[in-house]
Amino acid sequence: MDDKVSRREILATLATGTVLAGAAASSVPEALAASPEDVKPFDIHQHVESADSSYSDSASPASIIEKDFAARTRIMDENGIEKSVMLAGTQYRKTNGIENTKKVNDLVAEYVAKHSDRFPIGVGTVEVSHGDASLKELDRVARELKLRGIVWHHAHAGTQINHAFMRPLLKRSEAL
Repeated sequence: MDDKVSRREILATLATGTVLAGAAASSVPEALAASPEDVKPFDIHQHVESADSSYSDSASPASIIEKDFAARTRIMDENGIEKSVMLAGTQYRKTNGIENTKKVNDLVAEYVAKHSDRFPIGVGTVEVSHGDASLKELDRVARELKLRGIVWHHAHAGTQINHAFMRPLLKRSEAL
């Protein structure tokens, strides 16, 4: 297995054999009937970070999106990726607790609203350590911001996925 395979080849292979996310432009039966040449890779994992390398939190969502979009879509285009899911980044200033998390989720919602042609699905985040505030943010992410998923790093918060501390988040996520 010394043969190298490019990321583009892997994505093309995945795209031809897998239904890639529910936001595909065509219906599932049409997507399955398409020839491999007609199927465009749909990336399901890109994060937008709200902070710069010093974790400064001063930039507005509009300026972050403007700076990020051109570079991100250039790379996508170079690799034949037409669309992607946009996930909240996990590298953001957390000194103001849930308010910082809300800002990150607002950034993702604004990004998706502004560029839904390339990023039709947005995924928010919560911090496990925020307790009940995270449950309220889960509701806001789903109902108000209309983001279609949630991501978090329970291990970074010092807990395991099967810890009792995680149960309320898992139950609420499942319900939403």
